[in-house]
Amino acid sequence: MHAQIRAAIQANPQLRQLIEAGDDEQAAVVLSQVLPKQPTGELYTERSMFAELGPAMAESILAALGAWSASNESDAADIIERALSWLQPESGGIDFQHQEVQAMLTGLQVAGVLSVQQLSALQQLGLRPVALTHHQVAEAVAIWRPNGLSQQIPE
Repeated sequence: MHAQIRAAIQANPQLRQLIEAGDDEQAAVVLSQVLPKQPTGELYTERSMFAELGPAMAESILAALGAWSASNESDAADIIERALSWLQPESGGIDFQHQEVQAMLTGLQVAGVLSVQQLSALQQLGLRPVALTHHQVAEAVAIWRPNGLSQQIPE
């Protein structure tokens, strides 16, 4: 994580200024917005999809998947039908960040079952910003602070 933090700081002028000024707390806030979101492994059900995506988007996704799986006689349609059953609250849910789930969703978008917007919404489920503390930032940039003093960050 230290390497990611340092790379983000070197690439972002605002972060460079904050670090050079010794403002690790504000740098941690900005870094949380800049660094790639991290998968949580969270399992999603219909309810959590509605809560996170909003009713209109969640319903449009579920309706598209349900209509496609009901109108197709294929192994892929059977898989989607089973996956839809896992979205029932009593069934536990689906980790939308799982590599195979991501691949399946992309395939469904390519096939025209899901829109680009629907795919994007599903790809965001289970991602959260990195939560950093000012201590973590200070540890990551300690290499640039001999004797604890701030200095200009190398290019």
